[in-house]
Amino acid sequence: MSFVLALFLMTSPDSSIDAVHVFTHGDRIRIGVAEMTEDYVLNPAGEVLIRGLGTVRLAGMTTAEAERDLSDRITTLTGRSVPVSVILVEPATPRVFVAGAVARPGWRDARSLVDALTAAQPTPHASLSAVAVEKASGETFTIDYAAILTGEAHDIAVEGGDRLVVPIRPPEIAEDSSPGADTPAGVVNVLGEVSKPSAVAPGRLTEILVAAGGITENSRTRDITIRTAAGESSRVSLDDILGGRSDDPDIPAGATVFVASSAPARRFWSDLRAILGALTAAILLGARL
Repeated sequence: MSFVLALFLMTSPDSSIDAVHVFTHGDRIRIGVAEMTEDYVLNPAGEVLIRGLGTVRLAGMTTAEAERDLSDRITTLTGRSVPVSVILVEPATPRVFVAGAVARPGWRDARSLVDALTAAQPTPHASLSAVAVEKASGETFTIDYAAILTGEAHDIAVEGGDRLVVPIRPPEIAEDSSPGADTPAGVVNVLGEVSKPSAVAPGRLTEILVAAGGITENSRTRDITIRTAAGESSRVSLDDILGGRSDDPDIPAGATVFVASSAPARRFWSDLRAILGALTAAILLGARL
């Protein structure tokens, strides 16, 4: 009996296999070959170190695919066909990004919506009835978190890379306030490339943008200006905030948030391409003459 095969002669593993799960970093799995079983945890590269086989990458594989891969490796080394089983013992906790009206925005370890929002701690002025969910697959929808908490709706599972945005409750604005007036006391004025330019309650930048209807397709997300009531200005990048590379800043009452537009730049390049196209056509026509 070869050394590699001898390594796998112990007790038989449980035959139950999660055939749908795709392995990822942090998953705890149990590998059984012949009569041996041993538990492993996939490292950040999605690999496990198996005695006699060396480093094997299993990330991205289902249990059935991992079984075939390991079986082929053992057959190549031993010349014998050996039954292999792979069991998911404990899945890694996925990390989801939470933004908006929460006290602790950013990446959170969670397996469900309730787990994620409990860790992120919604603020008192959060609107829990329409939490925006953007799945890693691209699917988007809203869910009533308040109904989940009261038992009127079921919690949902989240996956690594999902994004949650908790909107802010609309503020109560005095009837005599007008769009052209200064920013009313107690609110933040949101202008520029947002769906609903308006005065909203103070909070973090992401929740303020959500309260203003979200950014438009013409927005320049790397160029958002924040001007306080004292006249101090700063620029932030929404891309960096959503990517976890910078903090989601608190916007104080009386401030103005302006989202710049990328439309002028797009028009410039479009016009430039048109001019170059016309010049090229003129040059070619002149050459033919």
